[in-house]
Amino acid sequence: MPKKMVRSEKPYKAPHFENVASEAQAEAKPKIDTSLPEKEHESTEPEEKPARAYDNTTPTVVASTPAAESEAAAPSEAADSTEAIPPVYRRRGYLITAIAIVVIAAGVYLFSLRGSSTSAPAGAAGTTDTTATASAAQDAPTAMTADEQADVDYLNANTTWSKSKMRSPMGNALFEAIAAGDIDAVVNNDYLSIRGRATNKKALELADLLWRAKGSYSDASNRNLLRKSLPEGKDLDLVVLVDGLAKRRPSEKANETPRPQR
Repeated sequence: MPKKMVRSEKPYKAPHFENVASEAQAEAKPKIDTSLPEKEHESTEPEEKPARAYDNTTPTVVASTPAAESEAAAPSEAADSTEAIPPVYRRRGYLITAIAIVVIAAGVYLFSLRGSSTSAPAGAAGTTDTTATASAAQDAPTAMTADEQADVDYLNANTTWSKSKMRSPMGNALFEAIAAGDIDAVVNNDYLSIRGRATNKKALELADLLWRAKGSYSDASNRNLLRKSLPEGKDLDLVVLVDGLAKRRPSEKANETPRPQR
C-alpha cells in the first residue's frame, strides 16, 4: 500500500507582549496654587486726628424774626413756584399778554381816529361848501350883453330865423351848429341851455327832439335834416324843421337822460 504523505508544519510561536505601563512615567500636571493671599498687616492703632482749633471769641447769636424768615423763604418760594409752572401754562401766559398788548394798541389807535374824525366834519363841510360855491359860480349864467339880449328877443318872437339878424357870438354859433348838423352844439348853445332865455315853444321842442334822438336809430336822419333845413343864403323855417324831427321821433333806444340845462 502506498504510504500517506504527511505535511509537516513548522511550529507557530505566539507574539510576546511586554508590559510597559509600569515603566511609563506619569506626565507632569500643572500645579494649582490654592493658598490664600496673606492679608496686609492692618494697623490696630487709631489714626491721629488733627486737633480742632477753637475760637475763643464769643459767638454772636442773631435773633430770628418773622420778617427775616419771610425774606429768606421768598426766593426759594419764588423759585419753587417758577419751577412748578408747566411750559403749557407759560406759553398761554405769553399769548394772553401779547393779546392784551394788541388790544390796548388798537384801542389807542381807534381813540385817536375818533378824535380826528370829530374835527374832520368841520373841515369837510368847509371844503364841500367851497366846492359847491365854485361849481355854482361856474354854472351860474352870466348877464347877457346888449347884443345877446337882442338876439334872444328876436329868436323868441319869430318862427322864421334869419342869420343876418344875429348880432352876438351866441346867435351866430347857433346857426353854425344847425348848418353843420351838430346836435350837441345846438342843445348846449346858451340860448337853449340857460334857463329862462328861450321862451319860444318851437325852439324848446327843437332842443327836446334833437336830444331824444341823440344816439338812437334816428340820430343820423336828424343830423341830415338839420343840415338841409338851413340852405345857404336862406332863412330857417322853425315850424317845418320841428315837424320833420317829430316824424323821425325814435321809438327804440331813445335818449331818456335830461337835456343839459343850467
